[in-house]
Amino acid sequence: MSADIVVGGSDGRSVLGLVTDDWAAAEVWLATLKARNPPVSPRTLSSYRSEMGRLKWYCEKFRVVQPSHWTLQDVLAYLDFLRTRASQHISRRRLPQHDSAWTPFRKPLGPTSVSHAQKVLHALFVFWFQTGHVKQNPMAGLGGGAQRAAPTRHAVPPDLIDTVIGLMDKRDYVTLVARLTYARNRFLIQLIEGVGLRASEVVLANMGDFELMSDPRSMKTYWSLLVRHGKGGYVDRVPVPYALIEQLGAYRQAFGLPPAPQPGEATALVLSGRTRRSDNGVRPSVRGRRGALQWGEVRRRATLWDIVKKEFAECAEYLDGLGNTADAELLRRASTHWLRHTFGKTQLLAGRDVRFVQKLLRQRDIRSTMIYTELDFFDMARGLEPGTVEVPERSAS
Repeated sequence: MSADIVVGGSDGRSVLGLVTDDWAAAEVWLATLKARNPPVSPRTLSSYRSEMGRLKWYCEKFRVVQPSHWTLQDVLAYLDFLRTRASQHISRRRLPQHDSAWTPFRKPLGPTSVSHAQKVLHALFVFWFQTGHVKQNPMAGLGGGAQRAAPTRHAVPPDLIDTVIGLMDKRDYVTLVARLTYARNRFLIQLIEGVGLRASEVVLANMGDFELMSDPRSMKTYWSLLVRHGKGGYVDRVPVPYALIEQLGAYRQAFGLPPAPQPGEATALVLSGRTRRSDNGVRPSVRGRRGALQWGEVRRRATLWDIVKKEFAECAEYLDGLGNTADAELLRRASTHWLRHTFGKTQLLAGRDVRFVQKLLRQRDIRSTMIYTELDFFDMARGLEPGTVEVPERSAS
């Protein structure tokens, strides 16, 4: 094998620069992940580096050509090794790496570990292909491992929402409009997920619909939100966690409002960075309208939908860059209503009674709640399968 395996331009260079072998090219990939803005987490980077160590050990141990020369059959052979034969090469812990008995395996790999290895290898090949290190991606038709199952009734996994928020927090917001948009969008995503509101309930709410209420029995105080325009035209109150009230305060302060909403305040819950025209038709500047509190209002569900979709799309692009195409695709399909489903599922998984969740979601028919939380026919059928409940034996008559 040639010592210089770089492919790409006519002079033998790729955008990686001159690298002597695939392992140097893999180091460039890892360095790129670390240099991203925001960078991948140290835990993720360590996991990827471990997978590169396994890959290198496999190639050297079994005299396999380096991955840039792999075909699809080579990829399948490696994945089959991880799945069926890696357990034959377990080495004890704390064994020095220079020891001939050392291997990168400490225990047999389960399906999740093999799927993760496939995802990392796929991301590596995507990067190599995009940068010209390989002319073809041998995993193009194979994909990045088992995808996260699309949740029934379309919920966004909470950890994926955390990724969206974390990415928003790490961006630089240079202009005032960008900072306002960030404060608003961050609050709205967490509000819908944390309270389970419908899009129509969000855009038709006012700041004054938040109210601090005192429990006469426990004397504790709780924040609530008056849902004036719930489905079916009814009016209801929903509890709001204190953490969301803190986010509301940050959002309001960004727009020049006092942190706590005032009783009866008619300011729209969803504000726009655009100018609200004054009576004489003049549209003030951004800073001018901040001083005069002349913010525009967002009262259309489609606009709220666009706000959430934009943040999800930007995070999906970031995940694509990491090779996490499954979660990226899920986010591209997600919408505001998916966040409401997330709320319902989260409450049920926390052990809440389904009728209590029904009240939180403000649904008149409990069958709707069972759909949201996946307590459907199949759950009941599985519960009746033999072995799921211990049935005492009948005594002989």
